[in-house]
Formats: sequence, C-alpha cells, structure tokens
Amino acid sequence: MEINVFHQNHRTNAICLHLKIKIRVSPQSSPFHFLRERSFVPAAAMVKGRQGERVRLYVRGTVLGYKRSKSNQYPNTSLIQIEGVNTQEEVAWYLGKKMAYIYKAKVKKNGSHYRCIWGKVSRPHGNSGVVRAKFKSNLPPKSMGARVRVFMYPSNI
Repeated sequence: MEINVFHQNHRTNAICLHLKIKIRVSPQSSPFHFLRERSFVPAAAMVKGRQGERVRLYVRGTVLGYKRSKSNQYPNTSLIQIEGVNTQEEVAWYLGKKMAYIYKAKVKKNGSHYRCIWGKVSRPHGNSGVVRAKFKSNLPPKSMGARVRVFMYPSNI
C-alpha cells in the first residue's frame, strides 16, 4: 500500500510536504490502523537538530590590505583587524596565534571546493588593534575585505 500525504500552504498555495509510505497491511485490519497505534511523525522531523547555541572556536577578523608605505606595498605581510580588539594591549594575547583565510575555488581538490591559506599573527600594527600577519603564501588581492579565522591556539595559558 502506498500513501501520498500533501500539505498545501494557504498563503503561497505551494505544496509543503510530500511523503511516500509503504506499509504491509494484513487484509483483515484497517488500512489506516498504524495511525491509531502510534503518533505519526515524518522522518525529516525525527532528525535531531543542534541543541543550544553554536560554538565558534575562532575569532573573526577582516583583511584590511597589505603592509605599505606611501609608494611601496609589501604583500608578504597582511594587515588584519580582529573583531573586538581595539587597543595594542589587547593584541598581545593574539601574538603567535594561527589564522586561516578560507576561500572557494572552482575546481575540486581533495574532494572539496574550499581551500585554505594558513598564517599567524606576527606583531601589532599601530595603536588601534590592527595586527600584522604572515601567511604561508601571500594573500591574493581578492582577499581584501574578506574574513579570516583567528584561532585560539597555540595558547600559553
């Protein structure tokens, strides 16, 4: 026996749910006896979601650009503004921490479209909480204004 269940949204007139249920039923019982015996919950609703808040193991940062002077720029050093860090004293905890610039590429490598350039915080830059970071390979120009993840390791506490 096959049962199709449709639920129509009254606002959009769209079909919201479509379930196909195959059940073996003995000929003497009612074809809908399973609805009386136990509560019917669709399989999609039985999947347990994440409980509570999502835990982030990194601090977000923004790529400001390369270290530069008036006429020269030094692409081997990037300037990063870490979220919530506004003074040179607050930067001290992040010195030596690893960071990752994650980007999406068109061609899959190792089964993923996402790639990563790793780097680390090398020193403060100025008095406003900006840091200088060196990456394994220089960040591409399209990374300016993009997000980086500043991880909480290696930690000395």
